[in-house]
Amino acid sequence: MNPKQTATALGHRLLDEAVLPVGALPSRAPTPRLLKGPSIPGIGNLEFAHRLWDVAEDPRTVYRWLQVHAGRGFKQVETDTGTDNGVPSWGVEDDLVVNPPNITTAELQFHIVGDASGHAVVRVDTVVGWAEPRPSGELVPVNDRVVIVTVVHIRGALGKRVVVTDQSVVQPIVRAFNQLRVSPPGGIHGCPLIGPHTVSYQIGFTTSPTATPRIVATIVKCGNVGVTVSGRAAPALGDSVNAAFADSVAHVLGLSEPHFG
Repeated sequence: MNPKQTATALGHRLLDEAVLPVGALPSRAPTPRLLKGPSIPGIGNLEFAHRLWDVAEDPRTVYRWLQVHAGRGFKQVETDTGTDNGVPSWGVEDDLVVNPPNITTAELQFHIVGDASGHAVVRVDTVVGWAEPRPSGELVPVNDRVVIVTVVHIRGALGKRVVVTDQSVVQPIVRAFNQLRVSPPGGIHGCPLIGPHTVSYQIGFTTSPTATPRIVATIVKCGNVGVTVSGRAAPALGDSVNAAFADSVAHVLGLSEPHFG
């Protein structure tokens, strides 16, 4: 299957595995007006699926139950309550802890309202994002055993430059970089203001200290990791999993964590 098909199949599987209170039954009634659908992450390439359930419990009781019963492999990331014209509703979001390859997000969203009898109606949505596979040419090969880290200032001036040949330092950087995934399109990032002292980190992977790096990665203050291969732009890599890469690069510069100014 291609990544889109994989995402669609995963969404339906997650619906099958969604954890609900004992006695929950598929609903055949029209969807209540307050159950409008899922919240949408700020990325592209998203696939959606949903089901409606009746639970013979008070909606608030179901909400509290869902707060302490995330499915296996999920972590709870958000809960919310609200009203619409005085009618209350509740929500819980659980995210898959470890995403499969080429899956950028996998969410189960539970939205709850009461029906005319006072029982809960639960809409369960899956939101699954996908990205294209990472090109093999964007991976650092085994013969690139040198890493060159350069600090680049906001107007392009080059700052501190460190050449690393110690494999106990090089290999963790290479592994962290090779584990990054292609970023989905349309990512929305909140970013602090970029000022005159803002820097980025440029990381070159090469065979020797004097060779020109074929693969060059750029870590910026916020957003994706940019990559060029032989001088040509390659797919940007998602920032949701790049902490290990950024941290390992910062250590080369004598920092405990990245500092972009």
